[in-house]
Amino acid sequence: LKWIDSSNINNAYVSSTKEDLNLNGKYSLFGTFYNIGYLIFEVPSMLILCRPAITRWYVPTMEISWSVVTFLQCRLRHERDIYGIRFLLGVLETPAASGSTHILSSW
Repeated sequence: LKWIDSSNINNAYVSSTKEDLNLNGKYSLFGTFYNIGYLIFEVPSMLILCRPAITRWYVPTMEISWSVVTFLQCRLRHERDIYGIRFLLGVLETPAASGSTHILSSW
């Protein structure tokens, strides 16, 4: 589901977001802000995931937060809002993507 979100931002840009928000030539920054958030919070997230007591609540909380932020993307009106939401989605996806691999490999 998370990969669909990343590809749908591309589809939205091509279909009508570019004209609605006047995003002329700023398309590549969507993925850039997402990856910056993901890379910055990957190590802190893995450190949190190494503590079993915290992991019990950390992963579900981040997943629910990711879902809420994903649904909030439909209300964006400015390009700075898109960049901020994409950064936040990268932060919130970190425990799911790298964390699930860590949790499954530590059994």
